[in-house]
Amino acid sequence: MQTIATFSIVAYDPARDEWGVAVQSKFLAAAAVVSWARAGAGAVATQAHANMSYGPRGLDLLATGLVEAAGLDPATPPVTWDELFAWHEKLTIFDAAGNMTQFGIDPYDAEGGTGPGGDGWAIADIWDIPWFDEATGVFQINHERMVEALDAYGEFIRLMGPDNLQGMRSVEGQGTWGGSFNAEVQAMIIEGYWHAGETVKEKPEVAEFNTAAWVPVPAWRAGDKIQTYSGHVTSLFSEGENAKSAFPIIEFLNTKAACDIIFDSVGWLPGLISYVESADGSKFPGLDFVLKSANEATHRYYDNKVPIRSFIATKFVQYREEVFRDTKTAKEAADAFQKDVENEWKESGWAEKWGV
Repeated sequence: MQTIATFSIVAYDPARDEWGVAVQSKFLAAAAVVSWARAGAGAVATQAHANMSYGPRGLDLLATGLVEAAGLDPATPPVTWDELFAWHEKLTIFDAAGNMTQFGIDPYDAEGGTGPGGDGWAIADIWDIPWFDEATGVFQINHERMVEALDAYGEFIRLMGPDNLQGMRSVEGQGTWGGSFNAEVQAMIIEGYWHAGETVKEKPEVAEFNTAAWVPVPAWRAGDKIQTYSGHVTSLFSEGENAKSAFPIIEFLNTKAACDIIFDSVGWLPGLISYVESADGSKFPGLDFVLKSANEATHRYYDNKVPIRSFIATKFVQYREEVFRDTKTAKEAADAFQKDVENEWKESGWAEKWGV
């Protein structure tokens, strides 16, 4: 019998939905450079030519079939939260030990979990919650739509398991704001206009398959196309010692030359209408949708100027977790949230200043 000294083997157990890969070679630690595996995708071995770029490229090709394998059509993304949850169920995968290896979406990740703040408040915008009246200074954080939204968001986390999600997030490179999306363990993300270009710069092999769509809305407002507008400003104190000499820096940041540097190097679009209007939508996958969406949105939301919004944002994180961990119902959490905000509004003196 002929002795074979060098070989690779890849195996799949359909009953357990598990892959394995092994390598035999005279070279020590060959498996470290020729075997590759990714949860939810598969495994490959590149022993004939141990080029370390072959493994990730092969896995990327396998990973592109995840949506189709789940019976989903990327050309028709979910438009309501019910549809989004159905996608989330099909795209969330656990191994035989019950560990989550891939998930559809974390609704509180990135822009989905912001606010209230400089980037608006996603949950309130998506559910069209009149949570603060600037004219009267009255809060409605325990509005019935907030209760509905907290419960809906919570279902996504409950499906994954809060501790499962936390464990996945603790792995280096699988954090929030694009980390787990770029690592291809998170299939969908609620993000801003910068995502198209930023992903190209950070993980071009992932960006190649990037697709942008409208953020899903509750079924009762199906068909609404919503956007939240905000911005980052360059501030300069007029009484500053070097105000006059520093002002040209602000002027330069609004020139085409500076905008080109930012757009080309990190993929961000500047807040200049003239520049945005001339931007090439084909430069980054998903960017064309973003550029067109500004004129197609049916509902637009802006940042509420609330002096205690940092306090509200902190409490939001606290109470949303109490909901998805089932230590409070959504109604109980919203009522407690409302009470805390009203107390802070009064104790901070803002209720009196507002004339409430």
